[in-house]
Amino acid sequence: MKGANVVAAIILSLGAVLIAAGTVAAFVQRRRSRGRVRVQGVVVDVPPSLSHELTFDYPVPGGVARATRSAHAPGDGSGGFFPRPGTAVTVYVDPARPDDPQLGMVRASGVLAMVFILMGVGLVGIGLFWVAISALLPPMPP
Repeated sequence: MKGANVVAAIILSLGAVLIAAGTVAAFVQRRRSRGRVRVQGVVVDVPPSLSHELTFDYPVPGGVARATRSAHAPGDGSGGFFPRPGTAVTVYVDPARPDDPQLGMVRASGVLAMVFILMGVGLVGIGLFWVAISALLPPMPP
């Protein structure tokens, strides 16, 4: 029984750590996206490499600004995997810091946070199941 308790403790601990890490990542993502407004930008340059970087213009108070950001998926507001110059993109800008735009609101940290939380909940469930089963089973003879 002693070995089963150690395994259950390890599984429960890993689950708790994953839940905590996912919660922190979700908090950081939420804090980064708070206060941003949605504006329409335009792609001005796409490098020929597979770096997934876009250079785009977007409106700011008093004119237009230019930024280069990484764009990875169609859902990030970048106009698909292969946007061309002139393609409209959705840009989220914090009015207090217009020099730090984001392409799309779903970021890797937000998705990673959900994956960590779900994995942590799964591990906690497995650990609790392990504890229940080991308590119900008779001890193995030596």
